[in-house]
Amino acid sequence: MAHLTLTIPLAPNQIHSSSKTLLGLPLELRTQIWRAALVSPPKHSLDHHADCHFRQNHTRTSIEPPAHLVLEPTLELVEPRLYPWDAPSQCRCAKRRGLNLLLASRQVHAEAAPLFWGENTFVFESSDEFTVAVGSRLREAYRRLLRSVYVGGFQEADKSLKTSVNLFTGEYLEQPIQRWCQFWGVLNQCRGLRELAIRPEVVRKHAVYLAKLRERLPELRRLEMTYVGKHKDRSCLYRRDWGSFRGWDRDVQRGVVFVRAAEEVELEKLRGVDAKGCKEMFRGFTTNFCVYVDRIVRENFLGCEDEEGQLDLFEEGVKVNDAQREFVVGLPNGTETRIVFMGVPLSKETRVRLAMGRMERDRRLRAEGKRTPAEEKLYEEGRKKRELWKEMEADEEVRARQRVLDGRRWRDEDRAEEERRAREAERAEVMRAADIARDERKIERKRGGKLGVVEVKDVVEEELVEVMGKARITKGAAKEEKKTSRKKKGMGRKKGGVSEIEEGLGDLDWDSWDPSGDGW
Repeated sequence: MAHLTLTIPLAPNQIHSSSKTLLGLPLELRTQIWRAALVSPPKHSLDHHADCHFRQNHTRTSIEPPAHLVLEPTLELVEPRLYPWDAPSQCRCAKRRGLNLLLASRQVHAEAAPLFWGENTFVFESSDEFTVAVGSRLREAYRRLLRSVYVGGFQEADKSLKTSVNLFTGEYLEQPIQRWCQFWGVLNQCRGLRELAIRPEVVRKHAVYLAKLRERLPELRRLEMTYVGKHKDRSCLYRRDWGSFRGWDRDVQRGVVFVRAAEEVELEKLRGVDAKGCKEMFRGFTTNFCVYVDRIVRENFLGCEDEEGQLDLFEEGVKVNDAQREFVVGLPNGTETRIVFMGVPLSKETRVRLAMGRMERDRRLRAEGKRTPAEEKLYEEGRKKRELWKEMEADEEVRARQRVLDGRRWRDEDRAEEERRAREAERAEVMRAADIARDERKIERKRGGKLGVVEVKDVVEEELVEVMGKARITKGAAKEEKKTSRKKKGMGRKKGGVSEIEEGLGDLDWDSWDPSGDGW
C-alpha cells in the first residue's frame, strides 16, 4: 500500500508546529504568563488609573479616595448598599482584569486557576460579604484553592448574635439562627487557607469555632484581626458618613483619610481557648490596639494633638501623602505594627506629574486630529443638549397635536351634550304637555263628579226619612235589604262614567227645590 500513497510536500511556512503556539511553550514560561496576567495586589492597595476622574483635577486641598471603596461592583451582595438617591461612582480601577483567560480552554484553566485562587489576596468589606461571595457564588472546588482572605471595613459591623436572614438566598427565616454559624460554616470549607484576617466581632463569642480553627484549617500560618479607621477633614466633619462610601458626596470622598492596621493572633493560644479567652481577646483588641493606633495616627501623622479636636488634613503638619503611606509604629504595650493609609492627599510632585502627563496627552491627540478629553466632554455635553432639544421639540409637537385632538374631542363632546340637552328639553316639553292634558281631563271629570255627589247625598237623605217612617221590617226583609245594599255598593258608576241615581235625578225639577228641607 505504500506505493499507492501520495505524499504532497508542504511549504515551510505552512507547517504547523506546536512550539509556535502559546500552549507549545514550556510549562515554566506559561506559568509566568498566567501569573503576570492573573495575579495582582490586593484591591485595598490599588490606586486609580491615570484616566480616572478621581485621579484628575486634584488640588492641594483634595484627597484621592481609595479605589476599592469607590469600586462599582458587578453585584452588590450585602450592606452597606447604595440608596436610591445615590449616584454611582462609575469607577472600576480596583477591578480584577484578565479573568477571561480562564475561559480560553480546559488546559489553560487547569494551569491558571490554581495560580489565580492561590496567589491572590481576596478582600471583603464585611463578614457577610465573605459568606455570600464564597459560600454561595464560589464553587466548592475553588474554595479549597483559596490561600489568603482579608475581611475588614470601616463601617460599623452588626454585632447581633442572631439573624433572621438566610445570607445565601436572601430569604427571611421564621426562626432566627446564630448569626455567625453561616460565616464559620463557609470558612471551615476553605481548608487550604494560609493567611486569614478577620474582623474582631467574629471572635467575640465563638470560642468553640476558634478552638477548632487549627483542626479545620490545617495549613493556616497567620491569623490577624483587622482595624480600619476613618478620619474626616473639618470641612466635611458634619457631612454624611453612613451608608455606602460610593454614595457619599464627592466633596466628602475627597476629604476623608482611611488607615488600615492589623494585630496578629498567636495560633498556639487558640488551642483550648474558652469563652472568657475570646472575650479578653476582643476587649484587648478594641480597647487597647485600636485606641493606640487611632491616637498615634491623629497625633503623629495628622497633626492633631487633641483627641476631640478637628482635623485639618491639608496643614503643613500633616506628614502623609501618596509618596509615603506605609509606616511601622511602636505601641505603648511594647509591640510594633504596620499602618497603611488609604486615600491620602497628593504630593506636589504627583500633581505636577499628572498635569504634565495631561498636557502631553492633549498634544498627542491634537497632532492625531482627535479630541482631547476636555473637548470630548464639551462635545458630549453639546450632543446631549442637542438631543435634549430635539426631544423637547418632538414632545412639543406631540403636545400640539394632542391639543388639536383634544379640541376636536371637546367640541364633539360639547355638540353631543347640546344635542342631548335639546332632546331632553323636547322630551320634557312633550311630557309637560301630556301632564297638562291629563290634568285638564281630571278637572273635567272632577267637575262632573262633584255635581253627582251632591245629588246622591240629597236622595239618600230623603230615602232615609221614608224608611224611618215605615213599620219595623222583619228579620228576613232586613237581610234581603242588607244583601241588596251590598250589591249596590260597587255599582256607583256605569261604563260611561254616569251613575244610575244621577240618571234618575236628572228628570227632577230643580227649580222647585226647597233648600229648607221640605223638598219639592
